[in-house]
Amino acid sequence: MCVGYWIDREGRAMKGHMLDQGILDDVVRRIVEAAQPEKIILFGSAASGWMGPHSDLDLLIVKEGAQRRALAGNISSAGSTGWTR
Repeated sequence: MCVGYWIDREGRAMKGHMLDQGILDDVVRRIVEAAQPEKIILFGSAASGWMGPHSDLDLLIVKEGAQRRALAGNISSAGSTGWTR
């Protein structure tokens, strides 16, 4: 992770952590291999650059016609080798 700074509405310097691109690339690659989605949308703190030490990745996986639970199981199995920071 790298650290970024920005100024909030009150003029204070704020520090946030940005997701390492290599980690994101690996997560996306595994999801694509497991699910072949039409779209993957990153949102939440990782998308805005304000990740804390306990933040997770918020991802919306778009796949037309998929059974949600089966798709989640396939994606979960693909990541079971362990993603760590």
